[in-house]
Amino acid sequence: MMTPEELASAVAYVRLLIGDTDNLNYILSDVEVGLFVTNSPADTRMAAAAALDTIANVEALLSKKIVTQDLSTDGPAVAKALRDGAALLRAQVRAEKADVEDAYGFQVVDLQPACPRVPELTERLHSW
Repeated sequence: MMTPEELASAVAYVRLLIGDTDNLNYILSDVEVGLFVTNSPADTRMAAAAALDTIANVEALLSKKIVTQDLSTDGPAVAKALRDGAALLRAQVRAEKADVEDAYGFQVVDLQPACPRVPELTERLHSW
């Protein structure tokens, strides 16, 4: 469980990662970002990726591709860019996790018994 200070720091970091730093016009509320953080406690980048996906979904639902005489908007392209950013954050987390597993996931185990071995088909004395 995070302390209130840790949660506030994680929320600020997620906001920085997703570009939601204009404190007068936040896209997501502190409560919403806090929910992403508490549901992704292992890595705040995963919380940021989830936040970007949510913003992309809203963008795709609200902003359509509109072209008029002197103005054009492309909501689907913005949504795709946001989803690409989320995918990049997830890829970074997976790559770091794979590096850690590679570094510590391989172990050499000696399967030889404690007594000395004699090559096969050689005569040896037994002490039975």
